[in-house]
Amino acid sequence: MELLQQLASAFLSLFSWQYLGLILLGTFVGVIVGALPGFASGNALAIMLPMTVVFEPAAALIFMSSLYMGSAYGGSITAILINTPGTPDATVTAIDGYPMARRGMADEAMGISLGASCLGGLLSILMVVLIIQPMSKFTLAFGPYEMFAVGIFGLSIIAVILGGDTVKGLAAAVLGMLFASMGADPAKGMARLTFGFIQLYDTIPFVPAVIGLFAFSEFMFMVDKEQVATDKLRAMDVGKVKNVWRGVVTAIKKPLAVLRASVIGFVVGVIPGMGMAVATFASYGIAKNTSKHPEDFGTGIPEGVIAAEGCNNAVVSGSLVPTFALGIPGSSTTAVMMAALMLHGVVPGPELMRNYGFTVYQVFGCLLLAVVIMFLIGLFLAKWLSKITIIPNNILVPIISVLIFLGAFACRQVFFDIGLMFFFGILGYAMRKQGYPTVPLLLGLIIGPTVESNMMRVLRM
Repeated sequence: MELLQQLASAFLSLFSWQYLGLILLGTFVGVIVGALPGFASGNALAIMLPMTVVFEPAAALIFMSSLYMGSAYGGSITAILINTPGTPDATVTAIDGYPMARRGMADEAMGISLGASCLGGLLSILMVVLIIQPMSKFTLAFGPYEMFAVGIFGLSIIAVILGGDTVKGLAAAVLGMLFASMGADPAKGMARLTFGFIQLYDTIPFVPAVIGLFAFSEFMFMVDKEQVATDKLRAMDVGKVKNVWRGVVTAIKKPLAVLRASVIGFVVGVIPGMGMAVATFASYGIAKNTSKHPEDFGTGIPEGVIAAEGCNNAVVSGSLVPTFALGIPGSSTTAVMMAALMLHGVVPGPELMRNYGFTVYQVFGCLLLAVVIMFLIGLFLAKWLSKITIIPNNILVPIISVLIFLGAFACRQVFFDIGLMFFFGILGYAMRKQGYPTVPLLLGLIIGPTVESNMMRVLRM
């Protein structure tokens, strides 16, 4: 009963002009960002991160969580319309969504995607509310030994899963921990690896590093990226609400398929480092293997779209569980959200639910509202959403470049951070060119101080 009262109080607190405006803005921006090919939610959050400095911690998390939820659906738009997934996980959506579009069922495929995404998001929010409190109480018993082990486990599993190449993934994580060792020694307070820069004494700031690794490296790729094929989009007659609604009804009529995809997405999301791409491929594979007609998958059937889209929005809520309860990011996007928490002086981990439990419930309440807003956006703005894929890069790139430089400077308002952003941007670009993942590096940078401080405590004990 006490839990229900807390949930109801947190949910009702969201009905203010400030919070509702942030949820609406975050969800809309998330859908737009998700639909832009190659510009994932992690990149958008990295750019938006400095702008949340003026917010209170709850407002910052509400805005970023809404953006995260919206982007999970937005990637399906371009995947279905022009076979160009906006996000990596939307690649699975394109397997059946694009063949449906080629048969003149683009609107219906978008409706199926919308319905499955919203239902998956709602189910996962219910599951995460039931599990977050018991998990947080369990983690309160963690001491230095356990926290050190959890940190190492989180780094290793994320590096291996996201890296593709195990050696490259672990190498990136170790490099991130090396960067994390810059600054003052936690035991003696002596400066180390600062190279004479006083700005590095308090460790490397997260914001320029995040913007550099994600946003600036993506900006460098976009400079050379060719504009997506817009002729195909212009030739399509898309955006009819009645057809989109028919697709939504199709998803509702397949509750077992939606439930299976949601559970898979939530479970995979809870495991640190798995992410949406792993979850959607797993969901699609299970749906195909358990189907009576597996040969139909890939030809353009609703079950294929549901398997992908019912899963990815469930990952959003699931990935927040280890982020909040253990202090280990569940995905690259939640790694940026962790940076936002730290930027406001809030340390994720076992103490979070006890000290900021109300804020955590506000986040999950905002995800519920974000799902409703996402449904309305997808249903009534389908015509205009389909047009965002034709924005030329010669317009998009200058806008992003301005936001990147402003974001890197705004946090501490020192030009040194712009240089750091350049350094990590070039490093991230080079790593991606050579097949090295950048996410383990960022996580090593974030988790490194926690691992080191707990290791020092263990050694003293």
